[in-house]
Amino acid sequence: MVRVNLGCPNFHEGWVCVDLHPRDSAVVRDDAVSYMTGRPPESVSEIMTKNLLEHLPNVQQFLKACYDALEDGGRICVITDNAEWLPFYLPVAVPRLGVGAHAVKKYALKFNTVHYSIFSPMHLTLHLTDAGFSDVRVNRLWRYAFARLRGIGFKRRAR
Repeated sequence: MVRVNLGCPNFHEGWVCVDLHPRDSAVVRDDAVSYMTGRPPESVSEIMTKNLLEHLPNVQQFLKACYDALEDGGRICVITDNAEWLPFYLPVAVPRLGVGAHAVKKYALKFNTVHYSIFSPMHLTLHLTDAGFSDVRVNRLWRYAFARLRGIGFKRRAR
């Protein structure tokens, strides 16, 4: 049973953690898409991503690779920004970019922190189901400074 945490710079016991810029030597240094594309079919039991999906230029390719790598009954859990919260987030975030905007841009380009997408509950559900996941549930999370979405989907073989 292999459990994969993608976009996680710190090691967590019982998980294979993968990140482009790991903080811990036990974390696999790789990008999430390449790592999942290279997994044998049905070799992973659970996948966790937190604040990763919005940074990927091709979300569907990534989710399909995750689906293919999951074993039957496997689960993916995706935590990402909630597009419904955007009107409340922008007035707080944009003024902070003023003085340090150049540094923020330089950091974003160096570490690929660009946001390519932002998801509403409906869009996250569509992306997960289009990749093949079933029993998809998307919940709003309010534990963070700004609202997030948690999408959970399962791989089920057609019977």
